[in-house]
Amino acid sequence: VRVDLELKLVADVALVGAPNAGKSSLLRCLSNAAPRVAAYAFTTLRPVLGVVEFRTPAGDRDAVRVLDVPGLVEGAAGGRGLGHEFLRHVERCAAT
Repeated sequence: VRVDLELKLVADVALVGAPNAGKSSLLRCLSNAAPRVAAYAFTTLRPVLGVVEFRTPAGDRDAVRVLDVPGLVEGAAGGRGLGHEFLRHVERCAAT
């Protein structure tokens, strides 16, 4: 018997955009995540999850999970670039 399980990442916010738009750089600055950052397209090949911790106005500690997905290009639905397969993770996020 073979069973295939797929983990769907769950995050509060997803960073979606074109390659080299600064999504990974933003995640690296705001969170504890260490995504690869370089000066070429498609540095992010797999989704990266980071946790942004902050204090509320009442002084309580809180956190937001932020997901960085690979860049999307025009024609991704047809397989151009890395395609659009990572968007299934984005659908489980509260905001994009």
